[in-house]
Amino acid sequence: MEDLSSYEVGDTVHDIRGDGDEYEIVEKELSSVGKVNAVVVKPVGEDGAETRIRIPQSKWSDTWTA
Repeated sequence: MEDLSSYEVGDTVHDIRGDGDEYEIVEKELSSVGKVNAVVVKPVGEDGAETRIRIPQSKWSDTWTA
């Protein structure tokens, strides 16, 4: 999966679940220092909260520690 941290709320991402669908980023969850911990997406054209999917940073980026 591609790195989703560079996308902004409102951007459209393609095929993030391997299903060929398009998803809109609706929220970015940030840590207290501004690191993106997760993104919340929804299928394009759907508005219900039940269709939202939370994708944690561990699914789309390497985790590292200093």
